[in-house]
Amino acid sequence: MTIVNKNNKIIITLDKGVDMDSIQKFIDYLTLKEIASKSKAKLTDAVKLIREIKKKRKVRVIY
Repeated sequence: MTIVNKNNKIIITLDKGVDMDSIQKFIDYLTLKEIASKSKAKLTDAVKLIREIKKKRKVRVIY
């Protein structure tokens, strides 16, 4: 695994053998943290928003 901070972005590179479901859960968590940090809304509002987005997604992970 490598973690690079470039142009105000954090880039994480993982080996292909990592469990995709675990990665998706981690990405969902980071998305929640990002939304909450930029918002005056309550954490529960962010959780509801993420659940709504997940329901509308057709493809969860693109390989």
